Amino acid sequence: MANPPSNNDHCFKGMGLVMWHDKARGLKPTGTVSGPQGHRVVYKIDPNDGFAAQNGGIAHPVEATLSGRALIRFMPAARPSQSGLAGNWWLDLDAYQVISGYAHNQQLTLAEAAQRLLVVPNEWSDCGQMLIVRPKLGLRCYTGKGKPVALIAGKDISPDGKRQPGTRVFDAPQGTNLEQIYVPGEYPFLPAWFTLVSSHRADSGPGAIPAL
Repeated sequence: MANPPSNNDHCFKGMGLVMWHDKARGLKPTGTVSGPQGHRVVYKIDPNDGFAAQNGGIAHPVEATLSGRALIRFMPAARPSQSGLAGNWWLDLDAYQVISGYAHNQQLTLAEAAQRLLVVPNEWSDCGQMLIVRPKLGLRCYTGKGKPVALIAGKDISPDGKRQPGTRVFDAPQGTNLEQIYVPGEYPFLPAWFTLVSSHRADSGPGAIPAL
């Protein structure tokens, strides 16, 4: 494996800035092309209307820098815990208390509460496992409130696609929209930037397991 860059500053420069900011907003960049008028980003397209697919993500991403404070994320229960370090989406540790409280109040598993509050359809993840990690360095990131998710036949669609028959729209319960953290960076470099503290099953029993 190539030596990882010492940080993710390269994701905030040039075309990297455009692509990773758009990914944080829920767009689906697939690469860049060059032409007589310079470089431009190419996006995944909604085949139903020809517009760029855009689903989930952060409504108004704000740039920030992570400290050494612990982060959490939810991932499929069946995947190896270590593979979760390659994810871009994270939460501050304080979000655990909100999700845990919601799980207890609604008599849900922690996984079910995470799916609702983070707007994660089953097609994306069962949220059956929770990771706790600590950044090894001051990574740059985007933070902000999550947006609704819309799926038709399990596929990403354009914002206008919500009007299509058969579209399912998911949104966080009113007053519960948590601040999410998007850390730009490519695999295989991302795992080198985090230390896995612990992993926990989140899909058994009502409420939060374990209490932190």
